[in-house]
Amino acid sequence: MALRALALPTLQPGYLPQVCSRFASAVPDAGDGLGVAANRLLFHVPRLRKPLRRGEGLGGALAGRLSYLRRCVTALVDQERIELPWPAATETRQYCERLIQEALRTELVTGDLSNISDLEELFSPRWEHIPELSAFLELSAFWLQRPDLITKMLKILVPRYRFYNRPFTQLYRLQRPPYPDRFAYIAQGFGVLELHGNPWPPIGAPHLPKPVAAGSTSGSPLSTQPFREKYFINVLINAARRASLQSKRDSHSHT
Repeated sequence: MALRALALPTLQPGYLPQVCSRFASAVPDAGDGLGVAANRLLFHVPRLRKPLRRGEGLGGALAGRLSYLRRCVTALVDQERIELPWPAATETRQYCERLIQEALRTELVTGDLSNISDLEELFSPRWEHIPELSAFLELSAFWLQRPDLITKMLKILVPRYRFYNRPFTQLYRLQRPPYPDRFAYIAQGFGVLELHGNPWPPIGAPHLPKPVAAGSTSGSPLSTQPFREKYFINVLINAARRASLQSKRDSHSHT
């Protein structure tokens, strides 16, 4: 899991394959063959872009912003869960979702690409008559700084998200680290951005239902937090409660 190393942009030149295309055409809209998420972003998109810190030694203008976001998108596709400053996390989510959308919509024209052996196969004469594939390879070569991640996008992520009717990503907000943490200057705190279906343990309360005790005020017969009494803060509270009750009993016995 990439932690706060991404919070301080450093110059890390990425590999950009020389994918040149003589074609440019719009990919057709996704029809009944794909999920709703292939056609529109299913989360709130801010009207204005968020300002980011100066990145990659290129300053805070458009070039530095894109260079930083490219590295974040590459890390997300590679590791599938990363921790970023909140403004960078919200911006990275939008670009990554759009990149996956373009991969899904390209598959409408090319057919299933999950069986390709390697990236070189896509440059064979068989695919020369499909400009949409050339356009997607050029786009993914810009945003994914390693060629093996383009293969991962086509062979792993596209089949995973083919019929999704929800966002491909999930964003969680973290508390701002307190001083003297070296990241305390980030006023909006951090966020955890992940791809759905990643191999990491789930974030948040476990979703293993269990019957609710009789007499509970809950409207559902199942609990969405079956191990709530095992949370560390609840263990401490329960221990303090028992100690308080025991001290009261001792004081009453002495009187």
